[in-house]
Amino acid sequence: MADKKVSIIVPVYNGEEYVERCINSLLAQTYENVEIIIIDDGSTDRSGQTCDTFSEKYDKIKTIHVENTGVSAARNRGIDEAKGYYISFVDVDDYLETDTLDYLINILEETGSDIAGCNFHTFLDEQEKQILPKENANKEVLNGKDFIEEGILSGDTRCWAKVYTTRIVDGKRFETGLTIGEDMLFLLELMEEGTKICRSSYEGYGYFVNESGAMKRKFKESYMDQITCWKRAVERIGNFPEMRPKAVSILMISIMLVVGKLSVLSAKERRAYTDCIKACTKEMKKCREEKAAYKELSLGYKVKTTVFGQFPRLYLNAYHLFKTRE
Repeated sequence: MADKKVSIIVPVYNGEEYVERCINSLLAQTYENVEIIIIDDGSTDRSGQTCDTFSEKYDKIKTIHVENTGVSAARNRGIDEAKGYYISFVDVDDYLETDTLDYLINILEETGSDIAGCNFHTFLDEQEKQILPKENANKEVLNGKDFIEEGILSGDTRCWAKVYTTRIVDGKRFETGLTIGEDMLFLLELMEEGTKICRSSYEGYGYFVNESGAMKRKFKESYMDQITCWKRAVERIGNFPEMRPKAVSILMISIMLVVGKLSVLSAKERRAYTDCIKACTKEMKKCREEKAAYKELSLGYKVKTTVFGQFPRLYLNAYHLFKTRE
């Protein structure tokens, strides 16, 4: 097993606060046959210099500097550069537990899977979090169709916290120009009936809760990407009509998340995003025609989608008042 190299792809954009923690966790892996491919995506802070310092010190680290074109393009460049038998993705503000790669590659080879994934734990600072020993983790093996239903449509839309055989990734790439949901579309592209995925409850990936992260900032047009991605997902899941209601219900939730961001804006600010509001209204109207999708929603979202679908302006104004009084 140890003779099979793992290519770890780390896209970096202005991550000077986190990059040392991330790279040190990769260097500390008990699975030693790795190459660490850092794609500096046009950082304007000292991230690039820090990565170069690591590359000069360690032969297994390669840093490539590119113009800022987004995380999807950075990951794609990493895939192009990868020489390993396996591929894994780690975000710069996150880290791996010391035995994560060893564990994932072991269960991947034990089960003859194409992909092995683990769970994650969240953290806010340098304080270590106690996680359950991997010996107590639950494991299961799914085919591609089942993983769409039990993984992607149940919240596992992340490309990280997984190890992939290079074979399964061959010819597949992340869609560029998207800032939200690109992980999910990449996974969906890998899911064919014959694809074999082993997943574990072991929390071997440390996910940093960035309080200034994309989903916590004020509305901007790129937030529409999550609607775009789930529309494409609904189309791609067309081969499995029994899954369509669930996929459409997630699209409806995505619309409401975007609407929630729009609602926080003042009426004056909202006028700059009239096209976005119209797009949300139009898409919700189409979704509401699918009664089976509506049934998949929680009671809260049933209420929200009904009110917004019938009275979009009223919903925006009422939700604005509610959020600004919190």
